[in-house]
Amino acid sequence: MTCYPGYTDLAPLYALGSLTDSDRTAFQTHLRRNCHRCASLLEAYENVAALLYGLVRTSPTELTRRRMLRRVAVQS
Repeated sequence: MTCYPGYTDLAPLYALGSLTDSDRTAFQTHLRRNCHRCASLLEAYENVAALLYGLVRTSPTELTRRRMLRRVAVQS
């Protein structure tokens, strides 16, 4: 299967649970088409996300939310 760069860019965001519904669905469909490259990337990113979660005791989704709020505050 051909893996387009856009999908590899979605893997870390998927692992953190920070994709929009439409991007999450598109990435899941892509994975179901047996893209071994993205599956491998996703596994690695999920391992890192789990380690980070264990270190900070904050969910990956909450970390992403906090980061976004900080960006908005800096840009204001």
